[in-house]
Amino acid sequence: MISLAADGSSRCRSSGDAIHIGALNVFMRDFDFDADALDVALRKLLMGVSLPKETQQIDRVMEAFAKRYDECHPGLLKDPGEQPVSTVMFVRIKLIP
Repeated sequence: MISLAADGSSRCRSSGDAIHIGALNVFMRDFDFDADALDVALRKLLMGVSLPKETQQIDRVMEAFAKRYDECHPGLLKDPGEQPVSTVMFVRIKLIP
């Protein structure tokens, strides 16, 4: 679920059911990452949303980000057979303590 915080930023609260995942994916379509490098796109996302505190919810948001980034940069994040999500999750582990 996406909600507007008092400071005007969006808060991502994503549960694992299909409705929330679908809403999260629709919300991600509002972000245009076409001209952005991966780190810039991630910063753009984090400037627009506040991540939830629960690890599983953060993973869902990062997965939706990875799918959206892959839509904007088809084939950039993966070798044949590799999922774009695994590449971005690796970046998340390395960049975000």
